[in-house]
Amino acid sequence: AYSYVVAHSGRYHLYVMDLKAGKAVPGSPWRLLVAPGSTYAPTCYLRGHELGRAQAGERTSFELVTRDARGNAQLFGGEAWEVVLQGPYPSNDSPLAVELLDRGDGTYRGAFTIAMAGEYSLSVSLGGAHAKGSPLRISASAASVHASRCRAEGAGLRSAYKDQTTSFVIIARDAFGNRISRGAHGYSVRVRPPLSATKAPDVHVY
Repeated sequence: AYSYVVAHSGRYHLYVMDLKAGKAVPGSPWRLLVAPGSTYAPTCYLRGHELGRAQAGERTSFELVTRDARGNAQLFGGEAWEVVLQGPYPSNDSPLAVELLDRGDGTYRGAFTIAMAGEYSLSVSLGGAHAKGSPLRISASAASVHASRCRAEGAGLRSAYKDQTTSFVIIARDAFGNRISRGAHGYSVRVRPPLSATKAPDVHVY
């Protein structure tokens, strides 16, 4: 009896020769399909566009690629992967919903939507063992400015004095109430002069 070990999955040809006759035995070569071994979580990995980033209100997706202990890609799905997303909302003890679609070819597509900006943790594990790169830190940023959620405050909203500079601030927020601190947002501010005035005062936004 003869035996052999193949380290990498794929399609092979098995040749058996009769050395005395110098010919292949009848039926040789045989075509072999070598399947990968059992899924090994530490060799599986996540991939995706801007992996580790998300924006409030936007659907964020990623892909899970599964492999065996030798790094061979799995050909089929059906594994019971556990995906947990935790962050500041609703609380650190309450994970958010994450969809995980089994494509049936050894890859899985995950997707989630975050409403609150902040730092999140995405854990992907199989039988208690994490995939490579898990838990993954995800930084969720605020969405674009939503005028109805913004707020203005300051002394300049209530009173002003002739020939003196007065000011107020606008707190920018997105549709989910997340505060936005980056850059200018293109606000238009106008002061309507009294009927006796010849011109409106200058307003500077910075």
